[in-house]
Amino acid sequence: MSWRIAPIGLLLLAASGPARVAEIATYGTGLLPCNTYLAAREEDHPLQVRFINWLSGYLSGANVASPRRNNILGELDMDTALREIAAFCQARPNHPFAVAVGSLAIAAAQQARTHGTETISYGSGLRLCSAYLQAGAADSLDHAEFIDWVGGYVSGFNALSLHTTSILGSRELTAALDGLKQYCAMHPETLLTEATRTFLVPTDAARVAAR
Repeated sequence: MSWRIAPIGLLLLAASGPARVAEIATYGTGLLPCNTYLAAREEDHPLQVRFINWLSGYLSGANVASPRRNNILGELDMDTALREIAAFCQARPNHPFAVAVGSLAIAAAQQARTHGTETISYGSGLRLCSAYLQAGAADSLDHAEFIDWVGGYVSGFNALSLHTTSILGSRELTAALDGLKQYCAMHPETLLTEATRTFLVPTDAARVAAR
């Protein structure tokens, strides 16, 4: 899997003012086309798990960055979200998976709901740093679980943040992952979602936490 960065244009509705089209820095599995996701979903192929891990990370990062919601899915559960993403993909099979996810997330974030105090995380982010450290070789499926989640997290944060569209700046995702692993080595009992929030997005995370 390529860890390349790709700018993906999404229609973002600012907290005030007109809609704008922004180029969102996006990483990893979310760059694969919708038709790849649909095929994996239909065949129950193991690749489907990688899309779900990426989605879980995306939603977790988006929840941290969202200025309105601690859980942008609101009343939607993950199964319903996946069905809506699949419907988007069926209509637009050549679009990146990230665009399908971003469209769902941004639309949900615009709904007027009370913002809770606890930011919701999903999937592998609820595992301990020690699990990430023990995940094996970089090309193993166990390790891919965490790479997909972090790639999704950063992509989701970028999509919903009002302050940046590329929280990593000029850093490559691989370099950020190496640094995250070092952080986890010093904090093995920390949840991966907290480690990622603290290490990868300290400036914006602090700003969001203070809102």
